[in-house]
Amino acid sequence: MKKLLLILLCLPFIGFGQQSFNFQHGNLNRDYIYYSPNNLALDAPLVFVAHGYTQSAQGIMSFSAMNAIADQNGFAVCYPQGTTDSWGNNFWNVGYNFHSGVTVDDIGFLESLASFLQSNYQLSSNNTFITGFSNGGEISYLLAFDGSNVFKAFAPVAGTVFPNGTINNLFNPNMPVPMFVTHGYNDNTSFYDGDLYDQFWGPYLGVDTLVDFWINENSLTNFNVDTFPDLNNDGNITISKKHFSSLTNNEVWLYSHNNGHNWGDSDIVIEQEIWDFFSLFVNCPSVIISNNNLNGCDSVLVGSNYYSISGVYTDTLTSVNSCDSVVNTNLTIWQNTASYDTLTVSANIVWNGIPLNVSGDYSVILINSFGCDSIVNLNLTITIPSSILHITNTEKTIVKITNMLGQETPYRRNTTLFYIYDDGTLEKRIVIE
Repeated sequence: MKKLLLILLCLPFIGFGQQSFNFQHGNLNRDYIYYSPNNLALDAPLVFVAHGYTQSAQGIMSFSAMNAIADQNGFAVCYPQGTTDSWGNNFWNVGYNFHSGVTVDDIGFLESLASFLQSNYQLSSNNTFITGFSNGGEISYLLAFDGSNVFKAFAPVAGTVFPNGTINNLFNPNMPVPMFVTHGYNDNTSFYDGDLYDQFWGPYLGVDTLVDFWINENSLTNFNVDTFPDLNNDGNITISKKHFSSLTNNEVWLYSHNNGHNWGDSDIVIEQEIWDFFSLFVNCPSVIISNNNLNGCDSVLVGSNYYSISGVYTDTLTSVNSCDSVVNTNLTIWQNTASYDTLTVSANIVWNGIPLNVSGDYSVILINSFGCDSIVNLNLTITIPSSILHITNTEKTIVKITNMLGQETPYRRNTTLFYIYDDGTLEKRIVIE
């Protein structure tokens, strides 16, 4: 039989980038959490992650770790929440025996919410996907069978299908779809082989029955089998079987492992595997064309190209999802400038905020009116006034001038200076001007 598994979770506070919202559908006020990475591109993909029976949107957001995968790969995530049954448990209406008579339209809710998010956040209407754990995997299956093509591909984890439940189009879907199933051989909540005689939850199908149906529905004739390494040496081996065909882009994957009713096996990062599967079916929108006016200094980087001459340029850029955008750039280049000055003075000066008291070459970088570098160079000569030379004995020549600390210094007004001559004599003078 299909046994009840209760999972207790530590729920995090809502953090930056994720927000809780309400959505009206079928006269019910429904809850969901929306997460968007920083600087998410327009027309980005959208992934739904559905919780299990008794769980919550916030709970599966915590243990699925899908936000981190979204940050790395540039897609938005929605964590919808089911309604509450007579026992106070959150659930998706997939046809459990004890939910007989329940009329909550979860398929309509999820499809309407997906369309709203696509429009409200300018997300891709072609690249919306759904995964879910346990009861959330079961609503994913139902959407694949009975949906209206809002969702592009499906990845149920530890879920199943109840043929006596609410499904209308079981084994008669609207169209073939990509399917990625993950299930444990030792799952004691949803048996791998199913249970057609369960009287509590209701009869449900086995994994191989469901996978074989989607293989045949997609007319897939080839497959690859691989075994993940047992990184933890715990004997919980995960085997991947990927079905494909040269006649279609759709694929059907099955990951089976020796673990139980879990989000994944300890040797794989299942959320990354799920995104790797979804990303195979990301369709690019019509080429996006943008026109920009740019000003720059010396050179400007557009995509991977540097331009140093004013003009109109066209570049094709590729996004994180391998989709192309054409960027037309009207570029104006303002060149960096340089100037050279020569200055002779008889005293210390302040030049561009820099005090100078020694002859030499100096440079400073300023910002011109276009925001570009302006390099100003100065050749400075500080001379001793002729009045000082006339004071001295014409038969002697000044070798150097020092201050009271014995440091060589140029001529300065109103300062005690020592004049050293070539005959070895020393004069102490203060010139007041």
